[in-house]
Amino acid sequence: MQISYLGLNCFKIQTKNNLIVTDPYGDKSGLTLPRFKAEIVTISNQNNENANNLKPILSPQLVIEHPGEYEKSGSFIYGISTNGNGNNIYLIEDEGIFIAHLGFLEKELEESELKQLKNVDILLLPITGLSPKALSKLVSILEPRIIIPMFYKSPKLKLKADDLSSFTKTLGIKDKEHINKLKISKKDLPQDETQIIFLDIEK
Repeated sequence: MQISYLGLNCFKIQTKNNLIVTDPYGDKSGLTLPRFKAEIVTISNQNNENANNLKPILSPQLVIEHPGEYEKSGSFIYGISTNGNGNNIYLIEDEGIFIAHLGFLEKELEESELKQLKNVDILLLPITGLSPKALSKLVSILEPRIIIPMFYKSPKLKLKADDLSSFTKTLGIKDKEHINKLKISKKDLPQDETQIIFLDIEK
């Protein structure tokens, strides 16, 4: 599996089965999404133009905008509604790895929602929306193997966003190593502690 970051809440997740894209954004965000082909698209809020721009995505075969259970060619996606605020989170299961994408999360998750994420391996975590303290609490509850931050202040982004440093300071992270993309398999997942990985925006 290979995970690339396109900015805001948008990732490309390439598995043996499909290319999955999360929250494709529009140009008003200040960022420009390249055109590419993908089989599956997840949209955390169908009314948010920073999550629902399908124009650059060529020939998607499955577009997911609502809670529910979905499957395509060995990729399983579980959509979960959060607190009735229009934001959906998605649990993606592929190659034996569980990835949680929290979308535009603005409220702390309820116990019933947390239970549905109990097996998460990789957490795609929005830095903007909840306080650093609430994010730290969420991480301690879910105990993911890997955290990849998203939706934080970055060059060209026109949306109001929190600085990544407030989150890293709360978690006591001093050195931030950035990589271009994450290549990972189930056997490579860290076992003893949670690892935080910072992905550069793919150009």
